[in-house]
Amino acid sequence: MMSILVFVLLNLLVAALPAFAQAKLSLFAQSAQEIRADGNFRCEELAQARKIYDQKQRCGSSIDDWKTYAMSLIEVPARKRSRTAKLEEIVYRNTLITQSYAHLYMMSAQSFPACGRALLPWVGGASLGSLKSGQVMRSGLSAVQGGIPYFDDVKDGDYRERFWGLFGPLATTGLEQATLTLGDGNREIFRDLFWQLAAGATCGADSVVEMIQKDPRTKTDAKLQRSLKSWLLLAEASRTCDSETVIRANKGFVEVEQFLVGQPVMYEGIKKQVGGRMLSSIVEAAVPQALGRFPTFMDHSRKARADFLVNFSDANQRVSWMKDQLGVMEVEFQSKWNELTPAMFCAVAKESEETRIFLGASLGE
Repeated sequence: MMSILVFVLLNLLVAALPAFAQAKLSLFAQSAQEIRADGNFRCEELAQARKIYDQKQRCGSSIDDWKTYAMSLIEVPARKRSRTAKLEEIVYRNTLITQSYAHLYMMSAQSFPACGRALLPWVGGASLGSLKSGQVMRSGLSAVQGGIPYFDDVKDGDYRERFWGLFGPLATTGLEQATLTLGDGNREIFRDLFWQLAAGATCGADSVVEMIQKDPRTKTDAKLQRSLKSWLLLAEASRTCDSETVIRANKGFVEVEQFLVGQPVMYEGIKKQVGGRMLSSIVEAAVPQALGRFPTFMDHSRKARADFLVNFSDANQRVSWMKDQLGVMEVEFQSKWNELTPAMFCAVAKESEETRIFLGASLGE
């Protein structure tokens, strides 16, 4: 009788072990081996990927047509109004944005066979940056809902404690506002850049140059003018495959997204500037440890200024950090292409899909 009881107890203990297991780690803290295991599948066959690959029929379309197509990729199902509805929408859209960037980066690697590499590392960096921002967004939704274990159990992705250290009893309000701000920026950067990146990866850099040059809005639109400079460089790079030209062109997209899109949407105004100063100490690089180490925003910025002057809402500081980050990412993307890079972006796509499945019921799918 005792042996049967012991046997039953042992089986119950084994069954309960996952509940007591160590918290999950996000892609940013996983080993290369773990990432390869997660991304070991043909992610180009996922539904979101099929909307991005093989779009040659769109070549020759107008800017507005490409924009309409791009925004159709991140449509979120409607749901009933509630305090958390907007946050749920933001988290859901973030997964679509993150995954769309991941698929487009992998597609771009196939678009320039003469160079044998992707000419759009900004897109890969944007996918990882969107995934990192998504951790804050998920923590914001969790905080307002009183806890969501699916998000909270990701050890390195739970920002609630870090916000408590900054804002104390106002941590939930701070996380909610950060989520709303990041969500707006995430969407607007995608709106301004994805259409042209998709057109370039699909139809070639020269086609984007022609599309922007012949659009009358380019004469007055600073974003189109700045983007055009990058596309002219990429048109050259598609013929020469020069690495320096590639990274210089892609750093131009960092300037567009931060100076011209993100800054007015996310960081202007006294409250946002104060918030940026407070958040500076917890802003981390969107570089997975499997790719190597990169300084936090605070460590990077304090090399050139006193700590009290470090402020994430300062576009010059932010752009400098992001450009240096992109340069490191590009080196790592290329050097680890055969052993890690494709699996990493497939793992990003998988994680995004799984999160949408989790959110699907509450969004009325």
